[in-house]
Amino acid sequence: MGYHFALRTFAFPEAANAGDILQCSLCVENRGVAPIYHAIPLRMRLKAENKEYVFSTDIDVRTWLPGEHTATFEVPLPGDLPAGGYEIGLSVSGEDTPVISWETKGKSDGVFLKTGNIEILR
Repeated sequence: MGYHFALRTFAFPEAANAGDILQCSLCVENRGVAPIYHAIPLRMRLKAENKEYVFSTDIDVRTWLPGEHTATFEVPLPGDLPAGGYEIGLSVSGEDTPVISWETKGKSDGVFLKTGNIEILR
């Protein structure tokens, strides 16, 4: 493939209330020689012990030409999201699309790259 995505930074609040809009920003480097040509969504997952919530963002990864790119996005948290600690993960993947692997060292479950933890308050 001509694209190779490396997550440089990912910023998000340490805590948020259920029902809030989560403000996130990231910096991604495409180390490859071409962009990705298919509209594959950038998704974020909140994962707790027995539950997970997956949100698609409005980021268009086709705009990630070779070089570094910064972007911000918002995730509306459900009002009934249970309080507690959640692992945050990022993925370039979709229900009917392949998973694009990150060229970033870090813990991954094969789909989502672990990017940190957040506390959800009520």
